[in-house]
This record gives sequence, structure tokens and C-alpha cells, in this order.
Amino acid sequence: KAGSLPQINGNIIKERESVLKEVVEEMKNEYLQNFLGRTLQVLPEEHKNEFIEGFSENYIRCALDFETQLGKIITVMPVSIVNGMLLCKPVE
Repeated sequence: KAGSLPQINGNIIKERESVLKEVVEEMKNEYLQNFLGRTLQVLPEEHKNEFIEGFSENYIRCALDFETQLGKIITVMPVSIVNGMLLCKPVE
């Protein structure tokens, strides 16, 4: 059946893909903004580039720009969004 459907021009496919990626990125950033200024529990997992990256209790990827022990849950506060992740500071 799929073979009998009309074929879509490659340029249209690329245009639609581009629009879809933009919408997904906007929605992701809107969602992440809901967590700015709220405390989160994060499990730091690995050093990556200039950050330590890990996940919050609700599976949001977080970037930490401070040294901390890997594998130990810490309390942080997201202050901004960087590279699709929450940039977090320690809560003292």
C-alpha cells in the first residue's frame, strides 16, 4: 500500500523536517523554563566538555559548572538553559 502513495519532493521533506525541529526545540525550552529557580535533585554522572552532566529526578538533563562527586545525588537550582540542558548551581 505504501508504494502506491504519491512521493513527496525531497525539498519539501527537508523543509518540513526543519520546521519540526524548530518547534521541538521551542517546546523543549518552554518546558525547561518551568524549572528555573526551583530546587532539583540531580545525579551527576559524567564529565563532559566544561560541565558535569547528570539527570534530575524527572529525567531532565542537567549541566553542573562546579565540581562534585559523581554518583551522589545533590540538590541544585537551575539558573539558565544551555545546550538544551538546565545549567544548575549548588544549593547551600
